[in-house]
Amino acid sequence: MAHRATTRTVAATAFALGALTLLGGGIAGAAPASTPQSVQASDPVFSSTVTLSPVTGAKIGTAIALKAKITPAAADGTVEFKDGTTVLGTAQVGNDGTATHQWTPTTNGKHTITATYRDKNGDEDGTTTATVTVGDTNPGGLGSLGSLLGFGS
Repeated sequence: MAHRATTRTVAATAFALGALTLLGGGIAGAAPASTPQSVQASDPVFSSTVTLSPVTGAKIGTAIALKAKITPAAADGTVEFKDGTTVLGTAQVGNDGTATHQWTPTTNGKHTITATYRDKNGDEDGTTTATVTVGDTNPGGLGSLGSLLGFGS
């Protein structure tokens, strides 16, 4: 029985530490090992999928929702949203597996949006990118000046 308890302890220790070298002789009643024994263990692989909802109609100065969906939906953690290398913000993943951040673009053109999921321990567990094209506030129109001159509404 003592041998079984020792085996369980060694297995649990190997899992917790990731790698354990057994030199023998350290366990009461065990014969010393002639060569070191090595036990390798790895952390379980947790794989989550991150999907960004398509963003259309983005305009300078107008808030728009960036929405990431994490699967499995039961994932617990946060999503960090970036525009290129600039951090836009972090949002908590809800019970439905979504995280949403309101973004107000300040420049037009193409923006590379990245959503990075981190689990409840802060470990990165998934990432995705999407290109969002941001248009001008009022493309091609005269705006309020057009209304004053009798053009438009």
